[in-house]
Amino acid sequence: MESMKGPVVFFDLYNTILRRTTAGWEIIPGAEALLDLSEATRLGVLCNLSPGHTRQDLKQVLQSVGLYDRFIPELVIVASELPTPLPDRRAFAVAAALAEVPIEQCVFVSASISVLIAAAAAGARTFQVNNATAIPASSPVAQDEAGEPTLLAMRAAAPAVDGSLLLAGEVDEDTGPTFVLKGRIVTMIRGQSGGVIDRGWIAVRKGKIAAIGPDATPIPAPFNNAVTLDTAGTIYPGLIDLHNHLAYDVLPLWKVPKQYTNRGQWPRHKEYAPQVQLPINVLGAYAPTARSIVRYIEAKALIGGTTSAQGVRSKQGGMTKLYRGAMRNIEQTDDPRLPEAGSKVLNYKRGNAKDTAAFKSALSNHKAYFYHLSEGTDDEARSHFTDLVQANLIGPALVGIHSLGLTGGNLRTLAQKGAKVIWSPFSNLLLYGKTLDLKALKESEVLFAIGCDWAPTGSKNLLEELKVARDVSNKQGGVLTSQDLVEAATASAAQILAWDQFVGTLKNGAFADLVVIAGVDGDPYDHLIDAVEAKVSLVVVHGTPRYGDAAMMTKLHTDAAHPPEALKIGGVDKSFYAFSTSSPLNDLSLSDATKILKEAMADLPAFKEKSENDTANLLALGADTGFALELDNEYDLVAETPTESVASADGGDGGELLAPGATVAKSIELDELEVNVGTYWDRVAGEANIGDLGKVLKDAYK
Repeated sequence: MESMKGPVVFFDLYNTILRRTTAGWEIIPGAEALLDLSEATRLGVLCNLSPGHTRQDLKQVLQSVGLYDRFIPELVIVASELPTPLPDRRAFAVAAALAEVPIEQCVFVSASISVLIAAAAAGARTFQVNNATAIPASSPVAQDEAGEPTLLAMRAAAPAVDGSLLLAGEVDEDTGPTFVLKGRIVTMIRGQSGGVIDRGWIAVRKGKIAAIGPDATPIPAPFNNAVTLDTAGTIYPGLIDLHNHLAYDVLPLWKVPKQYTNRGQWPRHKEYAPQVQLPINVLGAYAPTARSIVRYIEAKALIGGTTSAQGVRSKQGGMTKLYRGAMRNIEQTDDPRLPEAGSKVLNYKRGNAKDTAAFKSALSNHKAYFYHLSEGTDDEARSHFTDLVQANLIGPALVGIHSLGLTGGNLRTLAQKGAKVIWSPFSNLLLYGKTLDLKALKESEVLFAIGCDWAPTGSKNLLEELKVARDVSNKQGGVLTSQDLVEAATASAAQILAWDQFVGTLKNGAFADLVVIAGVDGDPYDHLIDAVEAKVSLVVVHGTPRYGDAAMMTKLHTDAAHPPEALKIGGVDKSFYAFSTSSPLNDLSLSDATKILKEAMADLPAFKEKSENDTANLLALGADTGFALELDNEYDLVAETPTESVASADGGDGGELLAPGATVAKSIELDELEVNVGTYWDRVAGEANIGDLGKVLKDAYK
């Protein structure tokens, strides 16, 4: 077919015009009629593929059913090879650019409602193919008054297809097993009478909570034959970690050398680069260890009950992408129902027109824009808040991470402007010896959530961070209740993201993001905060059981082709299921990832030399160096910190600051998956700025 600059119709394939049978791919009956358009109309394909599959695979599929020649070759586009796969609106913009027409002249045809919504949001015209009845033999196609094609209201059939097949469709579609969980239920719905159901059930189907109720209410008839599991535990919404530099979470707790007053100081210490910055840079630049880091940290978060967190950014083939696996990634949701968040780690540069424009654009384009705001206790830290005020950069999308240097008045300003705060108390105490004034926080009525920060100067998971938060609250007079704290890791976090319709609470129609903690005794909120990793009985993300007690996972697991991986946590047999059609790591087990990381970290200089040689050889051959990590907590220390702050960090003796040419440490421990193991308590005991918190934590894990 000869290419022309006319209007374009792009087709999704999975469940749209093709289906998979035992004999291979075939055209859905009548679907070819969709392709019978005028000669002036160009036809293209825009779809995702499963990890590891390329445009050549797509070409072979289309050729096998005799359809490849119906499409313009340059308009056969594999969106999952782009930095922004479907349903990201930018994928449609790329397709329109390749077609060399305004996006308004593009029609997108799909069976996926979420992808169609994203296409419409991007400015394309859309046509829905439904899973109801077969496509009629004649497909009415008309033109509008401008002579452009208009697909009329017809519906096409497509049977349910295994989402792991080649044409994967949308990444986060509502699929998954049907089951019923019983136990004590903590809905986290504010102000609701009966928000805690002492004994109840939750019915899950296709990734969502289909029904929920007390034992006195019968389970709906459609679930009579579903797998039903009495958890003997308390069921909560999945935990949401709104501040974590996840890629660094393989590193152990760093011994903070002294008490600092702003975040530009401690990275200059002579021990920081060898023990934190250089190890993660070396490990993250080499594909085998970079992939292992992602597998390990995702398991670490799930083991602590986390179902959503800030993302991990990867690089491969010259493209940067956010990693998407078993957990929800708040910066790449692949679901238009869940707005994607943005983030900025570097300080806003006052008076810099380019930085100001970028900040304003980010605030207007996101429901939640995370910014490290006033991390520290001195005038330098506080000045970054003033900079935002003077530039009129405080608004509803702003989420101030740490906000440690803010006064009560500053917090009220955030609240009045609709901005929010993320509190990371353990990190604050470790580095600065103090954390937020909780009375001022509560009186300001600013919406806040809790985040772990990262393993080098923060908690291993939200269960540990919640214990720190409760101790801080107790020491400040019990300003925040245990319910307040659990809300900060569930309902409030979801509200900050504008996800509260779907996650953060347990209700009909919400996504089935759940965590089950063994036992049903005592206050339900303290019950969660008291929990250690071994007590996490089950973690479900979008209706898929991802981690939990081995017996529960065995009963609920439905993917025979990808069995869960066995492991022990706190002496308890557990299972971890990481397979995801969107993940490039499906060939990597947690066990193998752990082994790879331990071997590399045991002799970092030798590993650095080997990895650099391997990379040089690949580059010499013109080959792709493979999967790598783009780190999100690296910044220019000179540009970020004024001279007076450097002098303060040095303490006047000139011997603490990093000298040029620092080298990576000989070895470093891999941070354990759970708290109460290894050398962790020895490391905590060596921290000078946390008072008796170390003893409080250790007692909590006995």
